[in-house]
Amino acid sequence: MTAYELLLLNKNMLKLLSKHGITMEDCNNIELFKDYLVMKAKFHKTSYAIQVLAEKYGMSERTVYRTVSRFHNLCQEVAVE
Repeated sequence: MTAYELLLLNKNMLKLLSKHGITMEDCNNIELFKDYLVMKAKFHKTSYAIQVLAEKYGMSERTVYRTVSRFHNLCQEVAVE
């Protein structure tokens, strides 16, 4: 299957994702956010969760903070509509 065929097949979903500001980078960070939510459900402090996830995913702590914040905002924005 070619890239064109994939785009054509998923055109509507891609437009919807783009409309809500969701990027391919967000898709790459789904597991990170899932791990963050699990840690918060276990009552870990945010700073500890960020530190552990930064080490696990090979990112800076600032990048993890930014990613978590972005996912929180995306969850709230889409839920409102």
